[in-house]
Amino acid sequence: MKISQRIFLLILAISSISTLTNFLLTRHQGKLLHSNSEYLLAQTVVQSLRRALVQDVIDGNKLRVSELLHSIIQNNNPIEFLYVTTDNHRIFAHSFTQGFPRYLLHQPKQYSNPNGVQLIHKYQLQQGLVYEYNEPLIEGLDFNLHIGINQTYITKILEKNTQTILLISFILMLLFLVIAFYWGKQITHPLTVLTKQIQRFAAGKSVDFTQQGRVDPEIRQLAIAFQTAAKERQQAISELQEREQNLSITLNSIGDAVITTDASGFVSRMNPIAETLTGWSFQEAKGKLLKSIFPIINASTREPIENPVEKVLATGETVYLSNHTTLIAKDGSEYQIADSAAPILNEQGHIFGMVLVFNDVTEQYRLREQTKITQQALYNKEKEQREILN
Repeated sequence: MKISQRIFLLILAISSISTLTNFLLTRHQGKLLHSNSEYLLAQTVVQSLRRALVQDVIDGNKLRVSELLHSIIQNNNPIEFLYVTTDNHRIFAHSFTQGFPRYLLHQPKQYSNPNGVQLIHKYQLQQGLVYEYNEPLIEGLDFNLHIGINQTYITKILEKNTQTILLISFILMLLFLVIAFYWGKQITHPLTVLTKQIQRFAAGKSVDFTQQGRVDPEIRQLAIAFQTAAKERQQAISELQEREQNLSITLNSIGDAVITTDASGFVSRMNPIAETLTGWSFQEAKGKLLKSIFPIINASTREPIENPVEKVLATGETVYLSNHTTLIAKDGSEYQIADSAAPILNEQGHIFGMVLVFNDVTEQYRLREQTKITQQALYNKEKEQREILN
């Protein structure tokens, strides 16, 4: 997986977790606020109505109290109803226009009272779940104010706020992802360029790491290190090519045929004279076993001669062939050769190849054999003449 993808996934995970955590915390806080806001709303209504209602309640002006209560629930708010009772639970005034509903004629149940107001009943009405709260309207007088708060109304507002928070969180997460994608590209672009140069470096091509000069210091240091390595490698290649050229010139200038092998006996070098005598070009012979391109036999018996490569590589000794060695070329031509095979040793004395040096002595061998024949004929003639004289 690419680094840019890893950065993108990391930021995606972090932003998702942060968004989800923020959403859950906000929702939890919203629920807590919802549970506490009802008591706060009830207390606020009681406190705001006390001054407005106290004189009318004392004067017994039920009509004005009902009109005021009715005007409050006309506004778009979660207050479902308001009514005032006396100490014996008789209705003094209410906000209903079509008569006081029978479901409110009940005995209070007395729920928990964390903030001073009394939760006395819960109703599941057509318009939703309604909580009824009760609190004394006037201290010292036996009048109570009853408030009905629509829980469904508040819940819908809470859900709407939750959806808004979720939408904002989703938009922010998308924004984070766009930033993460762009940021990941900005971070990984220098690494991508550097990687391409390293791939060219590994393939032996020319490279240029100087374009990394304006990136982060760490990447710049890495680029400088690779640039130095590239220069050193190019210098080493140039020196190696020069040595190879000098070695080839030297090898091709030798008057004898020369063949070298690796430690396994496979041909690694040949000079032109060796190509001529064996009939194999270097390109054809390279990588082949020496004995496959250098078959030799005894000139007198025509029997194969053991190839010197095995003995040299096995013992590390120099091996000389006999004077009756015949080389059979690729095209069937035969050459009398004189040769020697020696090991190639490294600085530790380990064998890592062999060099075979040989030359064409066919003419010398022919003259030598003719001389032998002539000498044998003269010897036979002298022997016959001695026998005749005797």
